[in-house]
Amino acid sequence: MKTKLLLAAVVVLVGSCKVRSLYERRLNERLVTEPSPWTEFVAVKGQALPVPKQWLADEEARKAHDLVLPQNLGQLMVPFDFEAARWKAWLPHGKSVGDQYLEHLCTYEAGEWVFKVTEPQEGIYIARTAEYMPDDGLYKVWDYEAPLLEKSWNVPQDVPEDAANRHVVFKDGPGSYIGWAGDDKKSHYRFVEIPNVGRIWQKKFEAPYLHLWGHHEMVINPTQIPEKSMQVKGIQKLTARYGITWRGLRRVEDREYRISGYEQMAYDLQTGVVIALRRQFARMMPHGGRPTFGAPDVCNRIYSGPNYQERTNRIAAISIRSVTGAKANLFVDAYPKEFQGGEK
Repeated sequence: MKTKLLLAAVVVLVGSCKVRSLYERRLNERLVTEPSPWTEFVAVKGQALPVPKQWLADEEARKAHDLVLPQNLGQLMVPFDFEAARWKAWLPHGKSVGDQYLEHLCTYEAGEWVFKVTEPQEGIYIARTAEYMPDDGLYKVWDYEAPLLEKSWNVPQDVPEDAANRHVVFKDGPGSYIGWAGDDKKSHYRFVEIPNVGRIWQKKFEAPYLHLWGHHEMVINPTQIPEKSMQVKGIQKLTARYGITWRGLRRVEDREYRISGYEQMAYDLQTGVVIALRRQFARMMPHGGRPTFGAPDVCNRIYSGPNYQERTNRIAAISIRSVTGAKANLFVDAYPKEFQGGEK
């Protein structure tokens, strides 16, 4: 009899430990060990919630956060019921609160919208690139405004001038939009323009903007890279009519649940009107025992490339037509099947 009672007690104890472990995993997962560095928030025109002051470090960042979306999309925020989610997480086979929160954001907010398709353009303005993200940056909850997008620009930006003029710094940045120099069958835009933010390779130019052209998107034989594959000159005023930019999103307790969102927009530089929008969310998932943005859960109905690589030129390819009409490597599948913008 005593043996049976002892065995029953052990079963109850083990069961309670498993239940407590499940409870802690599902309900307390919001606890992020790193303290938030965001202590000051600023109201912006383009978002419903104030954003961290760190996100507004330069002029182009402030402009991006002040762009107002059409069709009231900037206010498209359906409240998430955290208390109901906690109850659901407690049920057998219930999803964690963080998983439910990501599903909620994907269902009610994520998407791609094209409001206008432009007339053919010679080039575009890339208003913002991103900070270089080292490998361990993918494990940081608070350090980056839009980690899922920024890790797609994972090239050091303060490279020497000779490297910048060849291939290195442009392969995930401006060069992704130009393609093959002198070959309209493979080229995208014939030029791109960017702000001069004083990086090493930009410092010899005093002009506020840089005009870049002549880049080779892919080099099969490195010995055949021209000495000056990317040409650069300073300009006082932009010649592009349309541009692309991006901004991080802030939602209630999103980073506490290891969730980050971003918006990428194509817009008219003269009027500030947004002509296309891509909104995506991602949640850090464990890899090697640590949560990381390196292999996150994302809104799967939003197109992404292999290994969750964000298509940083997708919105531009869809909405800002190129005079070349080419759809080379990086633009493959850029046009969604439901595209209704006229002749492709």
